[in-house]
Amino acid sequence: MILNEINTSPTYNTESNEALSALLTLGFARASAEKAILQASKSLGSNSKVEELIKVALSHL
Repeated sequence: MILNEINTSPTYNTESNEALSALLTLGFARASAEKAILQASKSLGSNSKVEELIKVALSHL
């Protein structure tokens, strides 16, 4: 389950949670959004800003 990967990932943080919420608000499916945020978090690192996460995650959707 993707959510478990995000919750146990060292790159998961408040910014990831906020970015996920934004993607869900935009109408993306939870599973797709979680996967995109996980990929974005891995590529950007743990100190990334919400805006950066959303931008990169959108490129994975």
